[in-house]
Amino acid sequence: MKKLKNLFYNLLLLTVCMATSVLAACSDDEDNSGTNTNFAVSAEMVEMPLEGGVTYLYVRSGAKATVASDQTWCQVSEEASSSAVSHRFKIEVNPNADTDDREATLTVAAGANTQSVKVKQTAAWGLIVESVEPIEVPAAGGSVVVKLKANGSYTTTMQDGVNWLTAVNSRSPMSECVHTYQVDANFGPDRTASITFALEGITQTVTVKQLGATQSSDMSHTAKEIAAQMLPGWNLGNTLEAGSSSNNDKNAGVSTEVSWQKTKTTKQLIDFVKAQGFKSVRIPCSWVMGHITDAANATIDPTWMNRVQEIVNYCIANDLYVVLNDHYDGGWLEESFGDVSDAAVTKNCNKLAKIWKQIANHFKNYDEHLLFAGLNEPNQSQYSGEMTAAQMKALVKYEQTFIDAVRQTGGNNAKRTLVVQGPKTNISETLKLFKGSNFPVDNVAERLMVEVHYYEPWQFAGLTEDGSGSYIQHYYWGADNHVAGSNRNAESKYEESYVKKLFGQLKAQYVDNNIPVVIGEYGAQWRDMSAVGGDQAKHDASIKAYFKTINEQGARCGIVPFVWDINSCQKPTMTVIDRAKLAVYCTPAMEGILEGVRAGKQ
Repeated sequence: MKKLKNLFYNLLLLTVCMATSVLAACSDDEDNSGTNTNFAVSAEMVEMPLEGGVTYLYVRSGAKATVASDQTWCQVSEEASSSAVSHRFKIEVNPNADTDDREATLTVAAGANTQSVKVKQTAAWGLIVESVEPIEVPAAGGSVVVKLKANGSYTTTMQDGVNWLTAVNSRSPMSECVHTYQVDANFGPDRTASITFALEGITQTVTVKQLGATQSSDMSHTAKEIAAQMLPGWNLGNTLEAGSSSNNDKNAGVSTEVSWQKTKTTKQLIDFVKAQGFKSVRIPCSWVMGHITDAANATIDPTWMNRVQEIVNYCIANDLYVVLNDHYDGGWLEESFGDVSDAAVTKNCNKLAKIWKQIANHFKNYDEHLLFAGLNEPNQSQYSGEMTAAQMKALVKYEQTFIDAVRQTGGNNAKRTLVVQGPKTNISETLKLFKGSNFPVDNVAERLMVEVHYYEPWQFAGLTEDGSGSYIQHYYWGADNHVAGSNRNAESKYEESYVKKLFGQLKAQYVDNNIPVVIGEYGAQWRDMSAVGGDQAKHDASIKAYFKTINEQGARCGIVPFVWDINSCQKPTMTVIDRAKLAVYCTPAMEGILEGVRAGKQ
């Protein structure tokens, strides 16, 4: 638009000059000194685009006119004059490859008359990173600042898959631009990320390189000593276990993290979990169900492995203990006990070994705060009847395969505490069958734990709809919380004394023999009593008593309970923490957990 205006003005002036040229030639405006009182120049300033070009300057003067430029990129030449008083000068401007605007001064002279004309040319699109690159960050994390110079609006793109580097603020409105990024702590090896800035086809890339952590090499504590530091424990629920069984051996990606619950796991969430008093986190995880890129070699998708590691790091940064397992995982192993032939077991063992060697190698530099759990609930689908001798033989082979695979990777894994699962993780069945020759061996002393789960009685803990006959939901649990005359009271034989008896038996069989016990999952449905016409206060007291009893007896017996938490804030639910709001959802459960641990350690 400015170029059109200048051209219009120049043409208008040229017309005026030509129309008056004859009169000017015969006038007495020019005196003997050469001063022309009608001296005029067509513009005081000329603006040129970055690509350069040609424009014209017109001078009216009875005396000879000259125009000189003080810059070589702006050249001036005189063209044939249309009259004695009208002079035309060609201004030729080179393209501007610089990133700054530039300016030339033209000096117009005619006799004793002079005038300056500015020629301004805009800069090429400019985007310059002024920060030293690459930017190095210590393992502890912190913030980095990227300084730029730009003369337009540009875009910023973070390297795909990078979650540990977060933009804190956008560019300032000044030409000097500053970007700040928050860098999470790094508990793994050195890592790099790139940030790309783009403006009108120009790109600038900054590399951020973060040093790996100097990993603690402390693997000196026994499983029993570690267990004493882990109470109370919290479960991430099915967050990293989500997926579709039909996706076995296919790469489903990290989006499955929010398939079964809708809140992505953040450092802020784990910070909140730690702030509530939890000392350890169990991470149920799938590897086969949607995260295998090469079925023949059971190759785990590296993007998924890195995402799991990020969450592990959130926990380690808070000095939390972590139990990382291979959960239900589509049931590829957990539901395989219908076929325990030598061929089937060998095939499963080979696959299990490949999976655990990859996991173990990826995390081999982590210290004793990280524990591995080989399975989840082996043969849980068989609810009635004990596991057969053949099934137990297969289970022990799977457990042994897990132990051997991890130990073979060396490093800190040579002494890492490992968790093996009892049959169906049922306490009674585990006590009866998981011992002697039906128990795996480890070549490292006192580095094993046994895992069982506890949802008893199911009518109180898990049932959400009444069954047939007397198999109905129980709303009230605990000696002090029964409602007189109600058929919704739990049977007293499954209340406080039952927990004390079972936990005592676990202590005698395992803990007293330097094999601590993990209650990998426990929980109870928190219900809305107004929906069923019940006593909410009594029900809340029952929830609190249930959670308190499990944690109190756990603390007394050297057993570590991990509360199951599904992040579904709609009753009935086993949710303790509302992850989206970073708030305690089930206060009775949270109070029971903390009071139980305190009472058990007295």
